[in-house]
Amino acid sequence: MTVFASSRIGIQSAFLTTIFLAAFVLSACTSSKSANRGDATESGANDALVTAERIRLPTPGRMVLEALEGPTDTIEFHIGSPLFLRLRIGDDVACPPGTGEFFYFDATTAQLGWSFVEVTDSLLFPSIPGRCERYLMLSSEASNRLAEGRFTMRAELFMSPTYRLSSDMVALRPVRAAGGADEESYARFLQEQIVGNAAHLRDPQTLAALFGEGVPTSAESEVYRGVVMFRSGDMVAAGDALRSADEIAMQRKRPLTIAAVYTRDALLRKLGQLAPNR
Repeated sequence: MTVFASSRIGIQSAFLTTIFLAAFVLSACTSSKSANRGDATESGANDALVTAERIRLPTPGRMVLEALEGPTDTIEFHIGSPLFLRLRIGDDVACPPGTGEFFYFDATTAQLGWSFVEVTDSLLFPSIPGRCERYLMLSSEASNRLAEGRFTMRAELFMSPTYRLSSDMVALRPVRAAGGADEESYARFLQEQIVGNAAHLRDPQTLAALFGEGVPTSAESEVYRGVVMFRSGDMVAAGDALRSADEIAMQRKRPLTIAAVYTRDALLRKLGQLAPNR
């Protein structure tokens, strides 16, 4: 698992950094404006709304690169925001995380130094039978160094000196946020914290800062709150968070993003193992 940069400087500093980042997100963090999301899949508890996921399958020896939320013409996100990308891979040999080495290029074949890192998490990115997928993250810190504009990018996975897999080209558009964080950006911030700052998500003050009054709350952020509560050992709070996510999705008349659906269903399975009578 990739370690968030701020968590390397000691427990006390990491705690303070987490609190700072929560405040930063509220004032100047991030949002992705993925225009065409695929939403909802296999059944979970009390599904309010369900639509079909759009899946682009890779051809053998190739990769499909897309936003975690699904295909879109341009992946727009705020500077200072974490960005998560999915790679669908057309070669089972390249499925295991950590195999090979990723490089990133633009349409002119110039190498991009955007500091994407591969990330794994059994609940945020659960494995799906029959699929070969890997995940990339651009951290808030790395995103904050970007210039505003429109960029092209493709990923190449070097498996050996003589064999590599190439993805299709995607358009990335980092923009400066006009205001504070919205619901989507805060949900992504929580994903980033789960991936890279997990050791400090048991602290009551940290949890109060992340989930207290004033933070943007969405169905997706409630799913990720459920993950945090589950891993802190509070199964009741985890279940409550998932029920809250379903209620918010129903009230807003818009389903969970596909990424949140997979996480919710993975967490429901975990809770089912721990609490068979639920």
